[in-house]
Amino acid sequence: MSKYNYYGLYPSFKRFEVTNKKEAVYSYIVYMLDRIAQMFEYKGLPETIPQREFELLLQINGFACVAQVPEKGLYAFYGGLGGVPDAYYMPTECIVNNPALTFNKTLKINEECVIVRNDSMYRGLIPMFTKYAELLTENDITFRVQSINTRIASIISAQDDKTKDSAEKYIKDIEAGKLGVIGGAAFFDGVEVQAGAQHDRNYTELIEYNQYLRASWFNDIGIQANFNMKRERLNSDEVQLNIKGLLPLVENMLEERKKGLDAVNEMFGTDISVDFKGVWKDTQEEVEEIDQLDGTPEDQQTPEEKDDPETEGKPEEEKDGGGDE
Repeated sequence: MSKYNYYGLYPSFKRFEVTNKKEAVYSYIVYMLDRIAQMFEYKGLPETIPQREFELLLQINGFACVAQVPEKGLYAFYGGLGGVPDAYYMPTECIVNNPALTFNKTLKINEECVIVRNDSMYRGLIPMFTKYAELLTENDITFRVQSINTRIASIISAQDDKTKDSAEKYIKDIEAGKLGVIGGAAFFDGVEVQAGAQHDRNYTELIEYNQYLRASWFNDIGIQANFNMKRERLNSDEVQLNIKGLLPLVENMLEERKKGLDAVNEMFGTDISVDFKGVWKDTQEEVEEIDQLDGTPEDQQTPEEKDDPETEGKPEEEKDGGGDE
């Protein structure tokens, strides 16, 4: 057993056990970290700061400390924040201890290092991921128990061992595809049969709850996954509102990365930039298109247009009748 914890590695193959809550929660979190690994696109990162490791530092720990290691280059670390608080009670030092680089130093923030935040509150994503992972794990376990219980169509109780053996043989014959035979009236006198519970409604509720949790989790990290609790179609305004609601957290994450990297560029003379990538880039562009189609801004409308419900919020070409025929 190694004395080190390799947080960057996940076991090559391991059977997933739904009833092992700790492992199930961990798996949910790891798979979600896999999904968001390509949320951002970096340009200009030095070879000493791989994007995967940099993003893991930010997403898991809430921040990364970027500093220059003498004769080795620019690195990103996790460290302990401390020192005498500044005027706004924020830490002024970061204590770094990296055995691989034999680098152990207390760095002055904004003088010897730059703190790049994952979000403005230094929270990272693990607290939110843990909440959804634990709720989904409980849902999976309940669903598994419910599924097993549906196998019990009836419950047989026997008053003596002989009757019990006869009942077991009867069930085994039926399970094997044979026609079961009951020897006499004594069997009926010695057993009681009770119907199993019905679970159709509970199944539906568990499935809906699972879908709701997954959709909420995806929406919180900026991925569109609608779950319609109304049980009816959404109108276009509701759909557009849902799309706009995807961005606040991830936009905050992008803004904090840009601020941090600007400070890194200024302190260490690098040229690192970051932007959205993939589905998050598409969502950002879609929101920008929605904003452009929302119509003329209110401060550009005439008093008559503001008072006219038919023209309020419409683009200029629609107010003018669509242009020349």
